[in-house]
Amino acid sequence: MSTLKVNSIANNGSAVDLPNGAFNIGGKSILQGYTSSATEPASPSTGDFWWDSANELLYQYLNSEFKAIGVVAAAGGWYGDRGIVSNFQSSNNTIEYYDITTTGNASDFGDTTASVTRRGSCSDGSRGLIAGGQSPVSNVIEYITISSTGNATDFGDLSVARDWISGVSDGIFGLFAGGTSNGNTIDYVTVQTTGNAQDFGDLTAERWQPAGWSDATYGVFCGGHYNASNIIDYVTIASPANATDFGDLTVGRGSGISACGDTTRTIVGGGVSGGYTNILDYITTASPANATDFGDLLAGNSSMATCSNATYACWCGGEVAGNTIQYVTIQTTGNAQDFGDLITDGYAPTGLSGSPS
Repeated sequence: MSTLKVNSIANNGSAVDLPNGAFNIGGKSILQGYTSSATEPASPSTGDFWWDSANELLYQYLNSEFKAIGVVAAAGGWYGDRGIVSNFQSSNNTIEYYDITTTGNASDFGDTTASVTRRGSCSDGSRGLIAGGQSPVSNVIEYITISSTGNATDFGDLSVARDWISGVSDGIFGLFAGGTSNGNTIDYVTVQTTGNAQDFGDLTAERWQPAGWSDATYGVFCGGHYNASNIIDYVTIASPANATDFGDLTVGRGSGISACGDTTRTIVGGGVSGGYTNILDYITTASPANATDFGDLLAGNSSMATCSNATYACWCGGEVAGNTIQYVTIQTTGNAQDFGDLITDGYAPTGLSGSPS
């Protein structure tokens, strides 16, 4: 084998213009192409980069497919590979966990201090908050350390006791919105600082159990029970204020609608609209507009917990097949697939995710 060593190439101070194919290793070019477009480039070569301008994601073409680069949570991120599901209607203080990266069944994590269901939750990636609830209606906020199995600890109180609430986080602040009473209330806390919640503002309309998600800047609250709402509201999580209209869901749904996603996309699933629905629709969280069809859940269902690791979004439990975990690939529209089973068969759990270490 021959080796060519070049210390320098000069062209009298001007740029050197080498012909195509000048740099090859093993007969293959080491130059990498780059495309910026809303759709996947045709006929890419190994190593080529694609900036997906529609979703603001960078991909590289490896092993005959484009693979996302750097899809991680923002600093102090609010999700991770460990999914947490707690407070089922049939077992009101149970906490379970599973690895979102690997299909399989859930394991026991510990217990919450409050034996109630119909709660809201959020995470900053390391600490998970679980709040509110029913039987009796509760104002309790408690927390877990996501990487360490064990029982929950008291955090503080909501501004008003309520159930069927929804939680979102930007990795610093946690918000809890909606409820069967005081149903337009939005509270907030600093996730790493125990204490009582403070008033953040109001939703555009009262409703219970809206589906909540965040892209680390904006929090969205979608649908909800009153008249099977199609409302999508949004707030800037770092700036307490009333919510603003975002757009509409493809179909209005109430009682048990839930959401999950990544830094660009919120997927909204299930709920009741004249019966249990299997609808999945999605929005680009930073761009107010109406939702678009994503695919279908395994079956019509409601009152499910959600967990995400920014690649996969999971819906857990529910009023139909209440121990089922199902999942979708967030950036690929399509129907949900079976993931595994929860230990507990029950509806109205709450879910969050974070780092296992």
